[in-house]
Amino acid sequence: MKFTTTLALFSAVALTNALAIRQANSQTFSGAIGGIAATPILDSGNPDRPFAVKGDTFVNLGAALQRSCDQQFNACTEDVTPLEDLRKE
Repeated sequence: MKFTTTLALFSAVALTNALAIRQANSQTFSGAIGGIAATPILDSGNPDRPFAVKGDTFVNLGAALQRSCDQQFNACTEDVTPLEDLRKE
């Protein structure tokens, strides 16, 4: 009985930690440029493409970081110069 209880307890702890790690943000830049934060990089749940940025998945962290930074850059640019203003020119 003690073995079963101990096993169940360890299993629950391992599952909780796995879920917490899975949703950890791999984007290490925590600053916000102009109040705009970088898009988080989360675990996609797909072992072949484990990194996800706003629904897009990537095979390596470098590509996911690039997308996250690109999205932050685009959001900053849009905040400074809205697309409507660019279309008027």
